[in-house]
Amino acid sequence: MSPLNEIEALKAQTVAAYTYFKNLQENQKNKPDDDLKGCDFSVDSKNRIYYMTPEMLKERWQENFEKYYDKMMKIVDSVYGESLKQNGKYIEALYHSISSGNTENLEDVFGGNADYLVSVPSPYDLSAPGYQSKKELSLDEFKTIAQNKFQSNFNDDVNSWMHENERTQAGMIKSINIGDKTVNGRQVREAFALRSSNFTIKICDDKVIFTVKGYGHGVGMSQYGANEMAKQGASYKQILSWYYPNTSLEKE
Repeated sequence: MSPLNEIEALKAQTVAAYTYFKNLQENQKNKPDDDLKGCDFSVDSKNRIYYMTPEMLKERWQENFEKYYDKMMKIVDSVYGESLKQNGKYIEALYHSISSGNTENLEDVFGGNADYLVSVPSPYDLSAPGYQSKKELSLDEFKTIAQNKFQSNFNDDVNSWMHENERTQAGMIKSINIGDKTVNGRQVREAFALRSSNFTIKICDDKVIFTVKGYGHGVGMSQYGANEMAKQGASYKQILSWYYPNTSLEKE
């Protein structure tokens, strides 16, 4: 999240991130991954996955480094040791950039069940910059990617290349036919580098056009929604309880 975001939203993000990694740590204690060689999790600073060094932040923030870093440290200190739990255990505190207007159920996206990762309204996301995006591909490009990723076969009737089967309640594609293969929205999103799995497809002038809503997997807290809630006066505790129902905020 941007350091320019609201303080209460950044507090909510801090608690969610801390909880997420504490959950990974507990998972390693219970079921160690040999590839981690005793570590709790792996990071990739080069690709800004999970951790960025102060030097990288200086490069990103430049003359604002001291101001932003100081703001972040104060936010971390203010919620230090606070985490989200259910029945005494850390939750899997997933989050994403922008929902489609409602967050998604864990079951519909990643499988599994968690009554704290269920669909909730996030209406502010509808006005987010980048809420809707488009991607265009030529028919040949679309066909080549689908053949490589899904091993799809295509006939000569272009209008039969795609057929939507099922969506989640929040709008994400659950099942779609691409050529002669049935795949889910996540697979299509990854194959065609879309911003989310909530999309429509149409063929126009020898092009395949994806129209996409939201940004991210859609499960858990919407970062944009959290920031807008904070602007309206919501505290970080209210934000967390909204996006992660049936959990408790505990301090260690």
